[in-house]
Amino acid sequence: LCPSIYKFILGKPITFEDLKYFDRQQYGTLLKMNELSDQDLFDLDQKFVVAVSVTGIDQLWPVKAYGYEIPVTKQSLDEYRELRAQFLLDVQIRSQLEQIAFGFKEVIPSYVAEIFNEFELQELVSGQKEISVSDWKKYTVYVGCSPNELDIAWFWSIVGNLNSKDLERLFESITGSPNPPMGGFEALFPQFTISRSRNPIDHAPETHTCFNLLSLPRYPSREVLELKLGLLINNSE
Repeated sequence: LCPSIYKFILGKPITFEDLKYFDRQQYGTLLKMNELSDQDLFDLDQKFVVAVSVTGIDQLWPVKAYGYEIPVTKQSLDEYRELRAQFLLDVQIRSQLEQIAFGFKEVIPSYVAEIFNEFELQELVSGQKEISVSDWKKYTVYVGCSPNELDIAWFWSIVGNLNSKDLERLFESITGSPNPPMGGFEALFPQFTISRSRNPIDHAPETHTCFNLLSLPRYPSREVLELKLGLLINNSE
């Protein structure tokens, strides 16, 4: 869920800045309208309306009274962007937002949710968005092996070179979640564990999501280990 939904749950008003978390391209395009002159805006002929797809057909909806007739000018550009964001992120989906908010408050009461801002609430529900490999390594437990062993060093080197999407997939294949919890790896329970597997080296690593456990055979080279970890990443798609 994007932050604007959590703002609705918290009873906070939607602003133009919230649009960048929902549609960064549209946010950027609207922001660039600052560079347009009065004549450019006149030629653009943008009114206080927004195009909405209804049953596959684009229709224009006003974002304020008589919006079909009101042109966007330099003086009214900020107002137009604010109203457009409010329409897209609130007005047109109000009934769905109310249902989400109702269900959310059944689980987390308002007096608890109000302790947090929208970003903290998002992290509480979804976990941290970015995986810190250094923290992951710091809070890892080793069983039957040690961080000083060569293949374990290869493991962390490979993990450190993964792009963010593959990093999420690998983490999800081991823990069942694409992101660590709020509080990071220190708060992960059970702690992430690497154990030594007795399986032959032609076997893939074993994962046990209930225990956040990765069991590694003693692979003979970095290349083999990288190939086997790739199997985990691809199978998690």
